[in-house]
Amino acid sequence: MHAAEEERAEEQNDAGLSPALRFVVGVYGTLGAFAVFIAPARSVIYAWATIFLLAVVAFATSGRTRQVVGSIAGTIMLLVSGWYLYSQLAGGPFLPEHAKDASIAGAFFYFVFFGIPGTIYALKAKFGWRRK
Repeated sequence: MHAAEEERAEEQNDAGLSPALRFVVGVYGTLGAFAVFIAPARSVIYAWATIFLLAVVAFATSGRTRQVVGSIAGTIMLLVSGWYLYSQLAGGPFLPEHAKDASIAGAFFYFVFFGIPGTIYALKAKFGWRRK
């Protein structure tokens, strides 16, 4: 990709989503908020809802707000996926007996598909301190 194309892509990304996509993200954000209210006490859904709501805010905003909130969500994804991988390496089975069971392989894929991209975004956005 040429420098001009990269600059244009970065400007378009910083501009945020179109009004239609912001509406769609708002609808999903509302559904995510309802999930928190109907979840049982001490459920893991609160952690997921926090990440989800941060993502909704990041998608619905633009500029520095998007960078800061997206960086926080990316960092949380790194920490959660790293902890999950560490906990499975410390004593989990390599492959799960059932699809819903935790395993080293599942933790590795979670880290690769969530932790690493979250880290890349957080580093690239620099928590809102990126120069324009």
